[in-house]
Amino acid sequence: MPPPPLPSDDNATTRASSTSPAEGEMGKPVGPPTDLSLNLYSRLSPLQQLIEHQFNLEILTKHRELRLIDQEMARCQTAL
Repeated sequence: MPPPPLPSDDNATTRASSTSPAEGEMGKPVGPPTDLSLNLYSRLSPLQQLIEHQFNLEILTKHRELRLIDQEMARCQTAL
């Protein structure tokens, strides 16, 4: 059974970054998964899939946390 879908980051578009919407982190293009990536994912055991899913959730959480820190720093800079 596949893991539940990852939650979307609704505020990702408001985050200031130097990449365009068609690019992901570090300027890598974002697109639909390829057959190769789907094939590699299907080779993982259910436990490995669950662990990978949890890592992805933790990464999303850290990105949100970083965005909030950046927003707070910007607010402090404008107050100064």
